[in-house]
Amino acid sequence: IDGTGTIDLYRVDVNGDITTESDIVIKNDLNVAVSGSFSASAGIVSFDGTSNLSGTADLFRSTINSGNSLTLGSNSELRVKNSLTINGTLDCSSHTPNSINYCGSGSQTVVDNTYYNLYLSTGGVKTAASDFTVLGDLVIASGATFAGSSREIQIYKDWTNNGSFAAGTSDIQFVSNNISNLTGTTTFNDFTVNKSSDEIEVFLKSDMTASNIIMTTGLLDTESNSITTTSGRSGNGIIHGTVVHQHSFTNGTPYYFEGPNNSLTFTSPSGITSVSVDCRPQEITDFINDKEAVYREYDISINGGSYTDATWRLHYEDNELNAFEEPFLTFYRHDTGTLWDSLGFTSRDQVNNWVELVGETDAEGRFALSGTRREVEWNGSVSSDWHDASNWTTISGTDMSNRVPTSEDAVEIGISNFTNQPSLTTKESIASLTLGSAKAVTITLSDTLHVVGNVRGTWSSDRSHTIDVGSSVLEIDQSFTMSDGTNGRDISLSIGSGEVHIANDLIQTGAADITFTGAGNLKVNGDYSFISGNFTAGSGTMTYSGSKRQDVAALTYNNLSLTKSNETAQVNLPTVVNGNLILTSGGRLLCNDSLTVTGDINIGAGTTILEDNSHIILSGDWINDGVFSPSTGSVRFTGTSNQSVDSTLFSNMIIDKAAGSVSLSNHIFLEGDLSLLNGTFDLSTYQANRTNSGGTLTLGSGTTIKLGGADNFPKVFVNNTIDANATVEYNGTMAQTVLPGIDYGHLSFDNGSSNAKQVLEDVTVSGDLTISDDATLYLDAVELVLEGNLDNQGTIDPTQSLLTLNGSSKTITGPVTLHSLDVNGSYTVATGTTTM
Repeated sequence: IDGTGTIDLYRVDVNGDITTESDIVIKNDLNVAVSGSFSASAGIVSFDGTSNLSGTADLFRSTINSGNSLTLGSNSELRVKNSLTINGTLDCSSHTPNSINYCGSGSQTVVDNTYYNLYLSTGGVKTAASDFTVLGDLVIASGATFAGSSREIQIYKDWTNNGSFAAGTSDIQFVSNNISNLTGTTTFNDFTVNKSSDEIEVFLKSDMTASNIIMTTGLLDTESNSITTTSGRSGNGIIHGTVVHQHSFTNGTPYYFEGPNNSLTFTSPSGITSVSVDCRPQEITDFINDKEAVYREYDISINGGSYTDATWRLHYEDNELNAFEEPFLTFYRHDTGTLWDSLGFTSRDQVNNWVELVGETDAEGRFALSGTRREVEWNGSVSSDWHDASNWTTISGTDMSNRVPTSEDAVEIGISNFTNQPSLTTKESIASLTLGSAKAVTITLSDTLHVVGNVRGTWSSDRSHTIDVGSSVLEIDQSFTMSDGTNGRDISLSIGSGEVHIANDLIQTGAADITFTGAGNLKVNGDYSFISGNFTAGSGTMTYSGSKRQDVAALTYNNLSLTKSNETAQVNLPTVVNGNLILTSGGRLLCNDSLTVTGDINIGAGTTILEDNSHIILSGDWINDGVFSPSTGSVRFTGTSNQSVDSTLFSNMIIDKAAGSVSLSNHIFLEGDLSLLNGTFDLSTYQANRTNSGGTLTLGSGTTIKLGGADNFPKVFVNNTIDANATVEYNGTMAQTVLPGIDYGHLSFDNGSSNAKQVLEDVTVSGDLTISDDATLYLDAVELVLEGNLDNQGTIDPTQSLLTLNGSSKTITGPVTLHSLDVNGSYTVATGTTTM
């Protein structure tokens, strides 16, 4: 599009490649097809109406005029090479996801707006002109610099810095009810976490530094990385992982790390350059033999300098107590091996959950809390009734009366010999559960058992145990370790129609078994570490539901469910699902290796499957209400039953069915090849085209492709390989155009009546030509070359056409009306009259 005159357009649909340097006014929509491009290297594109953008528009200067609007469609991208001026409304929130990309090579101004995804790319400095909000991700690409200036920038999801960030005096805030991931080492000015609740997490994928860490609301997990403050840390939010204070330290001033109840105060500090505290809520596996600790460890290092002594305050949560009594918690510091030194305490606060030690002259090392523990052991002397106090013996604690254990009691079964196996019939809650070596244990649940802490065993000799959940519920707030890795020392899990919820990790080793005897559900929020043992899926469901990244254990599942809020579960080894694969709640499944699904794949709204050069094999329906992001792998449709496919962008699509058909329920698009190797592919009225020129369409011997649209034979493939025994069936009820320029195998026409199947250019048919009794074939002034049989039960309108018969020992069946006939082979008129 060129010229200096006025270019005032209503609607622009771009199916090819368009470039311009001119000023253009668009009154309505700008639609750029997947196979097209719209690129402006100069000039202004002005939106002067109620406009919508679909696809990708690569603009130089873009203006939304006063009183008018531009709405970005789902998956659209507005690329800004020079400037973006918003005098009206730029709507990035109605149809998500979408992106604004400031992609100029020079300096650009990032204007005030509510963006969805914001990309800063190519080069130059992108400067925030005012405060703005990003509802999705903010990405700084390699070579680009983002200058925060003095602005407040709110980000709902992820921060990725592959370039540079000049913080200035800006405040970068991570807000909303979404999980956020921060990638790329960055130095912030103010770094604020202000999520909508305390439980919503922000994860560090790289080291971060900030002048001020402001933890208003939410949970920051540094994972294996660290966050460093050069000024201070404030707020009631919690940080799990490594926090570093790197600044000068003042006498008598408390410095906060994990939260407002975890602090270190120095007396007479001198020359200290930094203090690092690593706080991990986890079981301490090398604690004193035959003694345990609160589920939390602090690891402190002090760099340089000296101090007279320190006041050290450790925080804990109630669900980490592990049956320890709060009034008796004391400090312990690791010495060597499993030796920990008791340091006592100075004060405690059971409301705010902290223990303080004053006057400690050596504040470095690994620290934990331990003390008096409430322990109750099963004796089973009276019956199998869990709820009868006579079946329990109190081992330790301030209250030594025999009692039915509560959420404050650690339960031990099989540590000593007992009479009857325990059976639970009404809901109970305990602090932890440990099974021993004295006798094999079978716990039978007829109601919910809630374990606040861990479930594990302690073995001195071989002994196998079983927890039979049946139709009930087992809830574990920490981790379940099923074995110590030795065969014969294990805890097996049997699930009927009930449920098992594990908030942290499931570790399966040794000969431990997980067996579904019904349609139950096993839900894991942490890592499922399958090392050895047996997993019998039955008719059950395995659910990965954690807020962190999870690896999908390489097993054979029945149903596999992902209910992750905003993170990724990864298939890293070949995995089989004999039932359905279901994604809900906004998470992502990354396929790094083959995934075989016998049932359906259901990609729920807001969820994503990422295919990373992997192969997905599916025997059921492909239901896509979310996003499928292909790489260079394939989706193979197999099996013997009919399958339906929702609208999706595939890389390579393979249909390889022993029986049944694959049917489209909407348009699909391909970036690679479309291969029909076996079976039937029914497009109905939908498209199955490549997004750009390339690739190969293959129709194998004995396959059938059915076309019900006006013109929907798969297009934009460079190579069309159609076997002579493959069938292309045009079966629409409307008028249809037969795609020219390819060599058909068998060609069949059905339905439509007087709405003819139109051959408008020369066509070659290597197989048979079949016209059903309710179809009309219209031949323009073309040549139709036929190598096979001709069977006409409908109508042929020959106009000025030529039919060339090249087959050998073939037949003509039914009445045939022709304009011109050229016979190079041998044909027998089996029935009907041939009229010229």
